Amino acid sequence: GGAFRRSGNHLTHIAVLARLGQLAELLDRPEEARDAFREFRALALDAGLPSLTALADGGLASMLSLLGEAEEAAVLADEAVRLSAEGFSPAITGYAAVAAGLVAFRAGDRAGGEAQVREAIGRFVAVGFHGAAVNAWIHLGRAWAELGAEGAADAVRCADAAVAAAERGDQPGFLARA
Repeated sequence: GGAFRRSGNHLTHIAVLARLGQLAELLDRPEEARDAFREFRALALDAGLPSLTALADGGLASMLSLLGEAEEAAVLADEAVRLSAEGFSPAITGYAAVAAGLVAFRAGDRAGGEAQVREAIGRFVAVGFHGAAVNAWIHLGRAWAELGAEGAADAVRCADAAVAAAERGDQPGFLARA
């Protein structure tokens, strides 16, 4: 990482950290994902890139909420939503909304949190970003599953929606994941 910091070109390092965070998340390694997203955020802030900061904030907020660090997660989710509104990317706005929804859900606002995630899913589908819709459904299903028996039926509903989204988007890789 030092070479990227010395050169002032953080973009390659940012891309690697973003992907490392996503992969750690997929492999159910939330602490590693948190650390990657935290470093991604530091570099995005350093580079003065609000859209990438919004992505990093969203990823970090999601992991922090999963790890029970609700206060910091809420602050970062709010920042992700605020920064994403400054840009023009429905994908970044969607990712921020997913993070904010998951944070709200895990903080006890299940209906409001799910509504935010569903709104993001609608944005993803509208621009043909079906893989992101699949991931959002998977994350929401995981949040329901964390509730145990109480959330089991909703977790299955979300899993079914993830499969349907993958089929609609003709996304074989995401279909296998869903």
